[in-house]
Order: sequence, then C-alpha cells, then structure tokens
Amino acid sequence: MFAAKTQDTSAARRRLHEETLLSKLMTRVVQECRRSGVEPTADVMDSAQSALRSRLAQGALSDRDLRAIVRQISGKRAESATPYDERPPRPTQHQRPADRAESREEPTTFQAAHQPAATPTPSMSSELLLNTTKRQRQLLADAEWIKQAEEDRVQGAQKRRQEREFRADRQRAQRDALNTQLHEHEEQKRANAAARRRAQDDMTQAIRDAQEEARRERQEALMKAQKEKEFRERQANELERQREDQRIQEHNDQVRHMMLIQQEIQRQRDEENAAKLREKEEWKRTLAANEERLRDKARRKDAERAEDRRFQKEYEDNLDRQERERAEAKARKEARAATFQQMANVVAQMHAKKVQNVDDKIEAEFQEQQRRSLEDERQRRARAKQRIVETHEVLREQQRMKELEKQREQEEARRLARALQEQAEEAARQERARKAAAKAEAARMKDFLTTQLQLQHFRETRPPQTSIARPESRGKCMYSPSRYTPSPTPAI
Repeated sequence: MFAAKTQDTSAARRRLHEETLLSKLMTRVVQECRRSGVEPTADVMDSAQSALRSRLAQGALSDRDLRAIVRQISGKRAESATPYDERPPRPTQHQRPADRAESREEPTTFQAAHQPAATPTPSMSSELLLNTTKRQRQLLADAEWIKQAEEDRVQGAQKRRQEREFRADRQRAQRDALNTQLHEHEEQKRANAAARRRAQDDMTQAIRDAQEEARRERQEALMKAQKEKEFRERQANELERQREDQRIQEHNDQVRHMMLIQQEIQRQRDEENAAKLREKEEWKRTLAANEERLRDKARRKDAERAEDRRFQKEYEDNLDRQERERAEAKARKEARAATFQQMANVVAQMHAKKVQNVDDKIEAEFQEQQRRSLEDERQRRARAKQRIVETHEVLREQQRMKELEKQREQEEARRLARALQEQAEEAARQERARKAAAKAEAARMKDFLTTQLQLQHFRETRPPQTSIARPESRGKCMYSPSRYTPSPTPAI
C-alpha cells in the first residue's frame, strides 16, 4: 500500500513538473513569436503546445528546437494567411516626400487590399506643394492650386481615418483572441491547481503514514542506540583514561627532554661567550703587541735617522779633510816637483809613481766610502719612496673617487646647462621668428599703404583725355597710371 501511494505521489510530482516545464516553455514560445513578428493566437499556442509535447517525449529540448518550432508555426501561418493579417507598409523617415505621398495613397482597408493597385499620378499642384518653399507657394497661389491642395488635404484626412479604423479593428480582434487565450490559460491553471491539491493531499497522507512508521522505527533504533551509546561511553572513558595517562607521561618526558636541551643550549652559549671573551682578550693583546711593534719601529726609524745624520756629518767632515789633504798633497807635490825638477828622470819617475800609488790608494778608499754612503742613501730613499708610493696610492684612490663624483656632478650640471641652453635657443628662435613675421607684416602693410596712396594720387592727378597726341614725359613716368593700368590710345 505504501509503495502504491509512493508511486502515485511520484507520478503526480512528475506530472506537476511536466506542467510547470511546459508553461515555462510556452512563455518562451510566446517571446520567440513576438520577436519573430507572429501573433500568439489560440491556434498558434495549440500548435506550439503539441509540438513541445512531442519534442519533450523524444528527449531534451534546447533553444534551437524552440526557434525551429516558432519558424515552423510562422511558415504554416504564412501559408494560411488572410488579408486581415497583412499590415500596410509604413513610410520611413529616409523616403523622399514624393515617395511618402505615394505610400500614403496605397490602399489600407480590406476592400482596397483586393483591388489592383493603381500607379499614382501626382498633379503639378501636389509636386509644388511638396517641393516648394513658403515664399514660392505664396507666389504661386491661385485658384487651381488652392483647390488641388484642398482636395489633397481631404483625401489625406480620409485615408488617415481609414487607417485608424483598420488598426482599431485589428487591435480589437487581437485583444479578443488574447482574452480567449488568457481565459483558456486560467481554466487550465485552475484545473492544474485542483490536480496539484489532490496530489498534495495524497502525498500528505502518504507522508503522514511514512512518518508514523519512521517514528516507530526511530524509537526502536533509539533504544538500541542508547544501549550501544552506554557501552561506547564506558569504552571511551576507559580509552580516554589510558590516553590521559599516556599524555601525562609523554608530557613529563617532553619536559625532561626540554630541560636537557635548555641545559645543553646554556652550556653551548656559555662556551661561546667564553670563546668570544678569549678571542676578545687575544685581540686586545694582538692590538697591544702591534702598537708596541709600531712604537719599536718608530724608535728604530728615529735611531736610523740619527745614525744617518751622524754618518752624513762624518762623511762631510771626511770630505772636507780629504779635500784639504789633497790640496796640501798637491801643494807639496808641486813644491817637490819644483825642488826636484833638476833630478834625474828615473828618480823623478819613481818618486812620481810612488806618489801616484799613494794617491790611487787614497782615491780608492775615498771611492769605496762614497759607494757605501751612496748605497745606504739609496736604500733609505727606496724605503722612503715605497712608503710615499703607498701613501700616494691611497691618496690617488681617494682623489679618483672625488674626481668621479666631481665628474658626475659636472656631467649633471652640463646636462642641465644644455637643457637650459636648448630652451633658451628655442625661445630665442621663436622670438626671432615672431619678430621676423612682425617685420614682414609691417613691410607688407607699408607696401600696401604706399601702393594705395599712390593709386589715390594717380586717380586724383590723372590728366584729362584730349584728342591731341603728345609724347609722354619721362619725368612723370614714376607716377604714370600706365605702370598699373593700360593707357588709353589717344584719338588723333
């Protein structure tokens, strides 16, 4: 019994769904008909409904099927069209006045629609009425024109009245058809509502029986579920107690593990701090040692400079002494040469050779001392030069950075200066062009005014025309009208 009621309810639901879908599709068909220019009469709606039912029985329905149904209905209606379905053509705003007049003369009533259309032959007055201005119509107003215009006006009023009556009749027929269709649709809606109410009552009774059966089943299931729930609660409490004990144990283990990790981290942090402290102390000692080494180096350099000054002083004293000794030796040699110049050549040569050997030894010793002094001076200068080169290298790098910065600033300044210069040149060029244009305009105006004054003077001072031919004066050729206008040939 319950299964039969359920099947009836399902069938009622299916029928209700089909009726709802069909009403929606009919609404769409009406919209498509209006869009296509087809009047949705009762016959059209019946044809559309039967076509929709057949298409729904075949399967799904798409917008393309709806448009195909509308085209099929419009084609059938075009085949069975009557003169009442025809609409007279309306003149558009792009037609010429003569075409509009011809379109107004076409038949608009049912009797005129079956008569052969005659070609309009507008009179001269009609053409003048349509293609002339108000002033021309006033100038052409005569009895015949006024009579023809009155006849055209009366005919136009009569045709417009006939058109209004025809449109009123057609609208009345359409309104009656729509009212009939609306009444049928309302009757169908009431019948559908009654069927839906009956189906709803049956469905309500079936639902009530099903609810009672479901309540009884739920009650039995509730008792069974309560027993199972109590068992599951006891089991869950036991599992929860075990999980709580395990969670407490895991928490304690995690706390101990975290304490060990924190102790290890603290130990590593202390070791790092101690290493940093030792490194800092080592760095301080290194800095102190470097400072002491630099001070020792400075003291050694001071001692070297003092030693160099002392050696330089001794070297200069030795040079002075050697210079004096050489001068004394030279004087003694000259005296000795003067004293013993009478001696024999052999004795003189031996003595000169001996003296030369002594001089050579002295000179060799002096040259050796000079070489050692120069070598020490060269090494000192090389060390000083190396220090100067390093200092100059640092200074050059700093100077290069300054030069780069200065070049960038100069380049930016030059770019701005070029931009300003270009702007100034453009402004000067425009000013020169303006002045040149003003100057040219002034010159043109001056020439124009001069020419006008000359022409005025020529017109005022033109000599009278006589019949005596006389030669032209060369002195008046500048103001002669012949420069601007051809001179008349004098009659002799």
